[in-house]
Amino acid sequence: MSSDDNKAVVRRVYDELNKGNMAIADELIVDNYAQHSILPVPQGRKGFKEFFASFGKSFPDAHFEVLDIFAEGEKVALRFKATMTHKGEFMGLAPTGRKVSFTGIDIFVVRRGKLVEHWDEVDQLGFLRQLGIVK
Repeated sequence: MSSDDNKAVVRRVYDELNKGNMAIADELIVDNYAQHSILPVPQGRKGFKEFFASFGKSFPDAHFEVLDIFAEGEKVALRFKATMTHKGEFMGLAPTGRKVSFTGIDIFVVRRGKLVEHWDEVDQLGFLRQLGIVK
């Protein structure tokens, strides 16, 4: 697949997550998906689905906007902005009702039209400050 095809796969995953369509994982993520994150994201397609199902309960209006996207070969990198409202428990924190946003960078490996590996770097400090966990 071309770099443009790989970017289209990643964009589609973001678009479908914004719609709450978790079934996209069955179509576009391999079973043994490798996740590299400081957040407690379990490995594999099943872990991806579990994390985003839980995240969706905490932040049901979460929206991820792709700000920039680049690809070379099977690697796709993007910069995103996430906006959401804290309406459910998140990592032990009761809902605050606060609107929060943060930016981040994701890097994916795409092979044969499916996500196989992911790394992320997000503004966790800013996110935690907005939630009132850190001052």
